[in-house]
Amino acid sequence: MQSLDKDPQGNGNSGSRYSFIRVGVTTNIEGIGLEKAGIKTEKSKVVVDDFYQTSVPGIFAIGDIVHGPALAHVASAEGIICVEKLQTWMFIRWIMEIFRLAPILTRK
Repeated sequence: MQSLDKDPQGNGNSGSRYSFIRVGVTTNIEGIGLEKAGIKTEKSKVVVDDFYQTSVPGIFAIGDIVHGPALAHVASAEGIICVEKLQTWMFIRWIMEIFRLAPILTRK
């Protein structure tokens, strides 16, 4: 880690008066009813599968409360994965509904 009180060449003061360092992000998921809903947690994170679905079917989790880096662009990508999975499920259910209703709609 480079000192902020010197310029990149190591000479003199870089002119900075203050430095801000942020180390780590902790989640706050205790007491919000996850256990009551049956959602599994591990080390203050919600346990999810590859498509960010929790242990309860139909409930997804993304962002700082799941494994991986707590960054906005990462959460955005996780959200896209969830939506694409949901679209697939909705399409499959729509096709199944067509096949279920086809005999009824084609009766004379």
